[in-house]
This record gives sequence, structure tokens and C-alpha cells, in this order.
Amino acid sequence: MQRVFDLYKLQALPNKAPRTQKDNLNEFPILETVFGHMPPETVRRSHIRKFLDIRAEDGAPIRGNREKALLSHVFTWAMERDIIDILVNPCRGVKRNPEHARTRYVTNDEYTAVYNRAPARMQICMELAYLLAARKSEVLDLMQFDLMADGVRVRRGKGSKTNMVNWSARLETAINEALGLPGKKSSYLIHDEAGEKILTSSFDTAWQRLKAGFTFHDLKAKGVSDSKAANPAGHKSSNMIELYKRKPEQVEPPQ
Repeated sequence: MQRVFDLYKLQALPNKAPRTQKDNLNEFPILETVFGHMPPETVRRSHIRKFLDIRAEDGAPIRGNREKALLSHVFTWAMERDIIDILVNPCRGVKRNPEHARTRYVTNDEYTAVYNRAPARMQICMELAYLLAARKSEVLDLMQFDLMADGVRVRRGKGSKTNMVNWSARLETAINEALGLPGKKSSYLIHDEAGEKILTSSFDTAWQRLKAGFTFHDLKAKGVSDSKAANPAGHKSSNMIELYKRKPEQVEPPQ
């Protein structure tokens, strides 16, 4: 399996999105430790089931699911290219560890409290994540050419559809503040003083310093929950839309 992993990293991984490459490189070490010494034809579903169970016991059930998904992709890729001679992907039929959807809704008061103590760039990022119902990578990827007459174009990731968010007074204010950021001119809307794109690692460090009590990704969920649009984040399935709607539904009591 180690040879298969090495070939996959050399030939398949470079064709993936940068974020996926980074995630996979973080996932490979444990797969190599557990399965690297095994001949591919000896890997059984029972081995993968045990791996997932141990990851759950270690407190990383969801991470284990991601690692199993990568392992399955490696098997499929290698089988299609006759790198390994097996008839069935051993990952097939192995149930993932249960995943519980996040339900955290950030209230306006919570948002304001964190916003008021955040640095200027982070304030802008918070506003854009909320108003555009955008994930962190989508905010950091915004370019000057995404600003259009009708609104802000958000190039969605993770399989969602690119969409246009119409201008509002609050969105215009956030965009103008971004355009007024100090430093060298840049094609990136959010940039450092050298005009370079903000690195994810630098962003994460700055966010952690705030000790917000909620994740930055929760701001996308707040945007979806508070929006009156049917699908503000461009999700392709109704299940994903519902996953991000975390605001409790208000109902009238019986009369």
C-alpha cells in the first residue's frame, strides 16, 4: 500500500484543488502508518471497520471518515489503472462513523461582541462571510473583478454554484472598507500590506486569538439562516441548505 500511496501522491494529488491537496497530505500519515505495510489484496472491510472504530475511540470520528474516504479514492484510482489487481474496493460497504450536524447559531449580540474587538481586516472578513453566506476560502479568494454592477460574485467551492449577491448598504460599506485597506495595490479584495493574499494559516491564527466562542464557518451558517433568499450560498441540494439553516423557527402558540 505504501507504493500505491506514493504513486497517488505523485500522479493524482496534483490534479486536486489546493485545499484538498493540503487536507489529503494531512490525512495520509495515519493511513500510511496503519495500512502502508499491507499488500493491497490483504486489506479487508474488517480492517477498515476497525480503523474507523479506533478513530472514534480516539475522539476523531469525523476525521476518520475523511481518512476512509481518501483511502477509498486511492483504491478506486489504483484499480482503474491496474496498479493493484483486486475486484472490489474494500472500503465499499463500510459504514462511516456517525456525524452530527453542527447546530450552533451565532446571535446578533454574539456577533457584535466579537466584531467590536476584532482587527479591521477581520471585521471586514466577518462581514463578508455573513453577508455573502461565504466560507473562509471564498472570502479570501474574492478578487476585484468579482465586484460587479449588480453585486458581488461569489465563486463558490465544495461543489456549490457560483452566484451573485445583490448590493445592500451594509455590503457596500464592507466592500468600501476592503478597498480602503492600507498597503500595496492588489487584485485580491482582502490582502496583506504587501498586497498578497491572506494565508489560511495566518487567518486561522488571527481568528483563534479572538477566542470568539464560535467558528468562522458559523458565520456562513448565520448568513444562510438570516437570509430571506431560498438558496443564498448556492448549494446544489436541499439537504445542504437545511444543514446551514440553524436559526430556530418561530411559530405561534395555539390559541
